[in-house]
Amino acid sequence: MGLWHRLFQLAKLDWVPPRSISEMMLINFKGFGKSKRGLILWQNACIALIWVVWRERNARIFEDKARSSENLWDSIHFLTSLWAFCSAVFKGIPLNVLQLDWLAVCSPNGMVESRALALS
Repeated sequence: MGLWHRLFQLAKLDWVPPRSISEMMLINFKGFGKSKRGLILWQNACIALIWVVWRERNARIFEDKARSSENLWDSIHFLTSLWAFCSAVFKGIPLNVLQLDWLAVCSPNGMVESRALALS
C-alpha cells in the first residue's frame, strides 16, 4: 500500500491528490479534527512523509540500500509524533501516548484520554 494512501486511510479519508505540495499543506483538513492539534499533526505528517521518501530515494540511488514500506511508515509515524510532541499545542501529552493514537489525541476530549492513558 502506498504511503500517502496509508496516511489518508489512518485519517479515514479518501485519497484525492492535490495539485501541489503547498496545496497539500493548506487543505482544510478534518481527518485529525479541526483543532490546532489536528492541523499541526497533519502538516507534520505531510512533511515527514516527504522527507522520509526523499531520504529513501537518496539511499537507493547513492548507497544501493532499500527499506520496506513498513519500515518507512514506522519512520514517518515516529517523526510525525516526535515533531508534534515538540510543539506547544501538544504540551503535556507524553510522546508514547501521542504515538499510540493520533486521532484520540486530536479529539476534543483527547487531553483527558491522554492523561488517563499516561497514568495507567
